[in-house]
Amino acid sequence: EKYEKAFVYANASQRVMDCFPGEKSGGFLLQKLALYAGLITLRIPFRDAIEPFLELNQGLLAVGDTDPGMGAGMHAMFCFMISSLPLGSLLEPKLLLFEEMAENLGKKSFIVVFQIIRQCLYNLQGGRKSSTNPTKLAGDAFNEVEVMKRFEGGAHKMTNRDIGIFRLMLAVIFDDEQTMEEMLDRLDSYPIFDRPVDRQHLRMSYVAFASMILAQKSNTKHKKWVDSTLQFFEKLTKFGSPNAQPVYACLKALHRPSLGAFDEAIQLVSNLGLLNLTALMNERCGLWLQEMTKTGGASGANVRSSSERCSLRLPLSDTHHSSDIGIDGTNFEEYLKCALWCYHDWGATAKV
Repeated sequence: EKYEKAFVYANASQRVMDCFPGEKSGGFLLQKLALYAGLITLRIPFRDAIEPFLELNQGLLAVGDTDPGMGAGMHAMFCFMISSLPLGSLLEPKLLLFEEMAENLGKKSFIVVFQIIRQCLYNLQGGRKSSTNPTKLAGDAFNEVEVMKRFEGGAHKMTNRDIGIFRLMLAVIFDDEQTMEEMLDRLDSYPIFDRPVDRQHLRMSYVAFASMILAQKSNTKHKKWVDSTLQFFEKLTKFGSPNAQPVYACLKALHRPSLGAFDEAIQLVSNLGLLNLTALMNERCGLWLQEMTKTGGASGANVRSSSERCSLRLPLSDTHHSSDIGIDGTNFEEYLKCALWCYHDWGATAKV
């Protein structure tokens, strides 16, 4: 019932905002920020919220509301990462600009958030600015050990959460099961509800991916997250969240692997241009097929069914590789090749 009410309020809020396109007063902008961060992003794709958050950042700083203004910039960067937009030349300058803004305003906690995201970016790209271990945040932009010494109390807890979210994302992408488990333990005490929809979505997505990947290895320590995250994204999908739908399709494939489920997830996230999830689902499908081949599972019903042929698809704009492949016991290599192209085109060249 609470989800249904939230979507009703989100729809109403969007209509109200549309009635005042030129309003720039501080009070109006604060309300608009609250609505976008807590409601409207339930019903619009995160990539469609990036520009409104950037405009709110500028507008709120112009009227002297510095904390909300920097918060709007933070939400824009969270939305950027979730939306799987290319990690190329635009993201780093934007993060550096936000860090400079936060430093000039004396907003230490915001500086750290943008540095965390920038270090995550460097780790995905690889190179001299990245951490030696890609699932640690200890590189050119940010050093977790050193920074955490400077925080205590509530600031320490919030920073610990944000670090945990991005390290968990990196652990899933780089298939580091030890770090997955470590970050799931770190994030275990934080409640499911989080007022900013974008941060909640990012955290719950990778908590779900990590717990399901570990569960496939008979690690049931975090089984409660398998069940709760499935329910979380199922409810949001039923109420029409465009952001929950692709994640839920991926989770169903990971929870009960079959070529039909992977095919559905790959096609959906590919059509939506979500390069990160297209890469991840092709990779997990390839690894699953490889394991089935090793264990003789390729002769089982889940793999041999002629009605369940896995379509290897890159996002529509990409022409590197696109084919429909039947199951002959060696196709895992094709899935893994497709995953590499997607990671490359997203900009996660350290994975390639």
